[in-house]
Amino acid sequence: MLPGAAARGRHEGSPHEPTERRASRLFSAKGSLGFGYHVLTKIDSRKGDDTLSRLSLTAKSNPALRPIYEVGKTLVNLLRSATSPSLLAYPAGHFSSPLPSRRDIKMYKAKAGRPDSGDSGVNLNQAKQLQLYYELAKFYPDFPFPKKPEGATRFYYDNLYFTAGDAFTLYSIMRHFRPKRIVEVGSGYSSAVMLDTNEIFLQNSVSTLFIDPFPERLRSLLRESDLKKCTIIPSNVQDVDIRIFDNLEAGDILFIDASHVAKVGSDVVYLFFEVLPRLKPGVLIHFHDILSSFEYPVGWYEEGYAYNEAYVLRAFLQYNSAFEIVFFTSWMTEFHQAELAKQTPLLASQSGGSIWLRRTS
Repeated sequence: MLPGAAARGRHEGSPHEPTERRASRLFSAKGSLGFGYHVLTKIDSRKGDDTLSRLSLTAKSNPALRPIYEVGKTLVNLLRSATSPSLLAYPAGHFSSPLPSRRDIKMYKAKAGRPDSGDSGVNLNQAKQLQLYYELAKFYPDFPFPKKPEGATRFYYDNLYFTAGDAFTLYSIMRHFRPKRIVEVGSGYSSAVMLDTNEIFLQNSVSTLFIDPFPERLRSLLRESDLKKCTIIPSNVQDVDIRIFDNLEAGDILFIDASHVAKVGSDVVYLFFEVLPRLKPGVLIHFHDILSSFEYPVGWYEEGYAYNEAYVLRAFLQYNSAFEIVFFTSWMTEFHQAELAKQTPLLASQSGGSIWLRRTS
């Protein structure tokens, strides 16, 4: 540490320093960005997002405006960082920062996408996965979901969030295990699959509870009668009564598709540390957006996302005899593509990112 650095660190960038003064100091240190700060202080964060959205659409139709959009986006993000009460002490890419830099992402490209080899301490349970697959494949001829919305079902697989392969796996697992209760953390198109499967094949025998602080997408897919069949808790999972999870019995499902981010106070940390340990043996657990490599697509990082749930899950599964992998869509399509293409072509072509676990002891 340079002389005086510790002393400066106690004052510069302190959360107690007035926001405007801290932002001015940071931007003035960047020279010409002071002008950007002067302009963008007139725009609150929500209006800033709206302005950028409009500029982005304009830039797509006029490539000459693209540089203006990029500068505007950079300035808004810099302002947001500078005025944040939780300003990070280190930039992305620093060894003390959890966020990757562009250089980190470039190096990451070399290994991203390699499937887990099975010798990493994670028991892929290959024989049992295949055995279950043949059971699930029996339900493929009855798969009821269309590509486009037709009205007969809530779910359709031409969407950006839940693929046909994900939907087939959820639908067939529900038919195979016949759960009495499903608790979903996060909601949306997956919830629509649950409600359709429950209605068409399980005589509405499954109790469904959806926990989501932002359930707008779910509500857009529901029918009016659904409000009597399911329970929606518009809250963070950390804030609900944890005893909800004690009601899950063997064969029931905890379906997790939440923030994908492990950080102080996040849903991911809460679920791994507080919820999973109290589940009863036999309960099925689903995580979404998990690929066979336990990595994320490079493009997601290049777009600015910094998900890390897959890394926590992989560490959780290493040498863990209390939970087993039941079905892993990405891994199955990686190693059994030909077999899946014959029996379940939608799963083979749109594997999605579902991993299913079961508490064993």
